[in-house]
Amino acid sequence: MKYRKHVRLSSELYTRQGWYFVTLVSRKRQNLFTEQIKTILEDVLKDIPKMFLGWEIDFFAIMPNHLHFILLFKNSCMVTEVLPPCPCPLSSIVGAYKSLVCKRLREEMDIKKSPWQLNYYEHIIRSEEELRNIRLYIKANLFEESIDWKQVENYVL
Repeated sequence: MKYRKHVRLSSELYTRQGWYFVTLVSRKRQNLFTEQIKTILEDVLKDIPKMFLGWEIDFFAIMPNHLHFILLFKNSCMVTEVLPPCPCPLSSIVGAYKSLVCKRLREEMDIKKSPWQLNYYEHIIRSEEELRNIRLYIKANLFEESIDWKQVENYVL
């Protein structure tokens, strides 16, 4: 039996207040995310704060074969001491998101096969500078996706 490599840090780290950068990739990196599917991906993403108390979507971008988003967990407690961790870790949110997208695709488009790779990438953002750089990376990724590289290759510099 094949086992997947465990690449996550301690689950406790994913329940603390802060910023989290997540990338989800389509199955086999295929360009599966049509405009209709992108609408579903965005709708479900925007519902995360309604389903998970204290979590907000800071920034996101959806490309044809992957999506990036930044989640912010803000504990709603007014305590100034050490705040308790979120009862719902990042992995639960990502799992619920993937599952809800599959459900909507099945119901609205009769797509039965999951569009997702099994795993996902996440990164705990530790500073404002890092947050700014990741937002820029996401914007640049969106821009790069919009370029028709075949057209660019026709130009000689």
